Amino acid sequence: MSMAQRLYPVLYLEVNAIGLLILIIVAIGQGRSGLSSVRERLFYKLVSACALMLVLDSLMLLLDGCTFSGARLLFYAVCTAYYVFTPLSAYFWLRYCDFHIYADAERLRRWQGAYLAPFILNAALCISSVWTGWIFSVDAANVYHRGRLFALHAVVSLTYLLFALSLIWRRPASRQLTRTERIDLTLFMLPPVIGIVVQWLLYGVTILWVMVAIAILFVYINVQNEQIFSDPLTGLNNRRRFSQYLGLRAQSVPGEGQRLFALMVDLDRFKHINDTYGHAAGDRALMRMAEALKCACAEHNDFLARIGGDEFVLLCQRESEDEMRETVARLRSHLEALNRLSNDPFDVAFSAGWAEFGHAHTTAEAVLAAADRHMYNVKSAHESARGSHNQAI
Repeated sequence: MSMAQRLYPVLYLEVNAIGLLILIIVAIGQGRSGLSSVRERLFYKLVSACALMLVLDSLMLLLDGCTFSGARLLFYAVCTAYYVFTPLSAYFWLRYCDFHIYADAERLRRWQGAYLAPFILNAALCISSVWTGWIFSVDAANVYHRGRLFALHAVVSLTYLLFALSLIWRRPASRQLTRTERIDLTLFMLPPVIGIVVQWLLYGVTILWVMVAIAILFVYINVQNEQIFSDPLTGLNNRRRFSQYLGLRAQSVPGEGQRLFALMVDLDRFKHINDTYGHAAGDRALMRMAEALKCACAEHNDFLARIGGDEFVLLCQRESEDEMRETVARLRSHLEALNRLSNDPFDVAFSAGWAEFGHAHTTAEAVLAAADRHMYNVKSAHESARGSHNQAI
């Protein structure tokens, strides 16, 4: 046996140990932050599924070719478990994407049967392989071999990933994802797909689960950054991220024919909603406004943030003030559509005002102050119109 052949199992186990260490660090960090939400629990299950696969993968390596008493029976059990649970990580990733996009636990329950179907089909094929050898077999020397239908097993995991990809990029979606969110969710799938292809083409090379662990670490880092720079209620950028971005964006030069605007948005009668229907209703009003903002800006590279209780701001490039008016009109249209879909006993309305970065307002502070004044002029007009309407009634 050559030196390379002797070292291969050791290196293989070391790589798997690195993957497990990554997952342990992620699991500890996730546990400290809590598992109170559906999204957090799904992510934790994804981490656990990958950890299980790394353990099973290592056991397969250690048992392959062993001839001690009961080794063949044990090897069959480990191989069967390995192939039955291989799609589990992709299954949990699909559910994680579904909830991230739709934020609807009831929808997740409705789709559970459909999502489980490929997993169950794969499990049946893998368990039957103990007798048929379709997915894998173990010879008399206790050596593992791929079966003639091994490709079907790989297709199951790829099907989950492709369906998750379709959810991420489909339009329209229940909750409009930003381009950054779409890219981040898509990039998670790149390392596992590379691992699947390499394992498929290069028999004996197993890097899939380490690649999945790296992808999980990538998602975990993004989630931590999101918690630092995102508003926890609406998912928009928070004031801290807005201040950082504003300082950089105000110094940049807009594209040719483009002008840089700050659009301030404030909910109308938000205090009335809170006082009349409770703070939970106020939170729903804020989330509805945030969804309308995301929908209205889905086609543009606009920066959205919640900077106060019921105050939102957009930084956007447009060619003219007419396009800003179109943006506000589009925002109002999306919000009215969401109002019609809501079961709440109130509608959400807003006032908006904007100002342009340029000669009249040379600093970010001046632009925001001007946009704020414009917004409150509009709000005052709305309140005056509402008061006149009430008097007429």
